[in-house]
Amino acid sequence: MANKHLLITIISTSLLYTLLVFGAGFVCGIIRVIFLEPRLDDRYAQLLEMPLMMAVIWRSARIVVSRIKTQTRATGDSEEGKGKYIAVGALALFFFLVTEGGLYALIHRGEGKGWHDWVWDRDPVAGSLFFAMLGVMMALPTILS
Repeated sequence: MANKHLLITIISTSLLYTLLVFGAGFVCGIIRVIFLEPRLDDRYAQLLEMPLMMAVIWRSARIVVSRIKTQTRATGDSEEGKGKYIAVGALALFFFLVTEGGLYALIHRGEGKGWHDWVWDRDPVAGSLFFAMLGVMMALPTILS
């Protein structure tokens, strides 16, 4: 029974982490496109947004780690090991990529664009930092635990 509780905790916490980061990114993206990109170009607007998103990722990871520790104590599961934090980070990254890439493909389906375009049609600088930040998003629950 403890394994079932742990699995539910990992999945629900991963979904929460994804929702927090994606939701903040969605709001920031709207603000970026409407207010920043007309004044700056796309690269600089994205780069300006990244410190805020890094703070969101950091805070969201802290919330997630706290939630896992609380759930673990409440269900009597072992608090040993980093496996559950690794699983939450990896699963949250998976959920994020599916959500972001899927939404991109859905919005651009009339143009014949899909996952490949979502990955490769990025500014080389801002796009590289975006994917690096996703790596940080995946690793932070383990680092902060």
